[in-house]
Amino acid sequence: MKKTIIITFIMLVLFNHFLSFLNYRGSSSPELHKEILKYFTEADIVNGENYSRAGFGISLVRGIIFAGMTFTSLSRRLESFCARLSKNNFFLTSVYFIAIIYFIITLISLPFSFYLSYLTEHKFGFSNMTIGLWFWTRTKSFLMGLLCISIIGSSALLVIRKFKFYSVFIVPAGCLIIGLIMIILYPIVILPIFYEIKAIDNPRIEKRIIELANKSRVSVDNIYVIKESDYSKHTNAFFVGFGSSKKIYLYDTLLQNNNEAELISILAHEIGHWKYNHNLKGVFLGFLLYLTEFMAIYYCVKTLKNESESSIGEMYSPSMIPFYLLIFIIFSIIADPIENFVSRKMEMSADQYALEATGDPDAFISAEIRIAKDNRSRLNKNPLAALFRDSHPMTIDRIKIAEKYREKTKR
Repeated sequence: MKKTIIITFIMLVLFNHFLSFLNYRGSSSPELHKEILKYFTEADIVNGENYSRAGFGISLVRGIIFAGMTFTSLSRRLESFCARLSKNNFFLTSVYFIAIIYFIITLISLPFSFYLSYLTEHKFGFSNMTIGLWFWTRTKSFLMGLLCISIIGSSALLVIRKFKFYSVFIVPAGCLIIGLIMIILYPIVILPIFYEIKAIDNPRIEKRIIELANKSRVSVDNIYVIKESDYSKHTNAFFVGFGSSKKIYLYDTLLQNNNEAELISILAHEIGHWKYNHNLKGVFLGFLLYLTEFMAIYYCVKTLKNESESSIGEMYSPSMIPFYLLIFIIFSIIADPIENFVSRKMEMSADQYALEATGDPDAFISAEIRIAKDNRSRLNKNPLAALFRDSHPMTIDRIKIAEKYREKTKR
């Protein structure tokens, strides 16, 4: 079993790097190139290629390092150290262990993150952050992650210790509950820590958004503008909340870069996600994947413990976390295409809803073109890499949906 897991891990990591290589190369299809040039220029294609390829080598190195970390043999020593530190209190031992692992991973990833999210973003003209602001933002993210991951991870180990086999169902259920809670708490607790947020001050836009939401029978209690321009020039919009308490958040960069018709089309897409309960469906899909993952972990641990040549800790031992990371990597590489397939279907249905709700395919196409240009999106992606990696349809495919809608409504 041990050899099987290691070989599977190595093969999947190599396949993942092969996809990265395909993603770097992109598509050489003349037909796709011709389709793209109907809406974009050669310069737009090159801009997307250059941005998507930036940091390719350093991303591969980072992936190899983190993959190698899962084979560490220091876990038991670290667990013994944490046990002495906590005077053999199991929960505190787990908290210390997870916190130290999280700190080490963050420390190792820091130079990679700085290169990819600061230097590269500045190079391509996206980032507005100073070095001080970048480090302060990272510090807040680190402290929040340290607190949440240490407590949640230690609680999961405690559940595994107490309920053994039944923890296979209890832990994923806990993840489901946490996911639902985060839908509620995210706008109240998380967003204000990182962003300056104000109520929208454009009455005309506000009125049109509310009318569109009411038409779609999606209740909205507030519309806010996030000052993303403090951080970057990227654009975005999203809904958050649960039940009758839904809020719309718009990046100020979105308001600056898009005209009114484009903005309404973008928001109609977001309303489509809520109309079809995509957020909740995503949370429940995550629950099913976590359930499958924990069942696989339980099976692997039991099998390894029954093998006389295998020396492995109890399933609840903090020293088992590197092994869990190994299984998570294997499972995520296998499961990601499934999640991405479902996500692309959701995105396409939200696109279709936006077209039907607004009846404005021209604004939809214009918005897609503007977003792709503003974000230097890769226009000529490799189809195989996109199939496995992408959670959203390619820009040209989304434009084709709008073109088909326009032809259909002309008949």
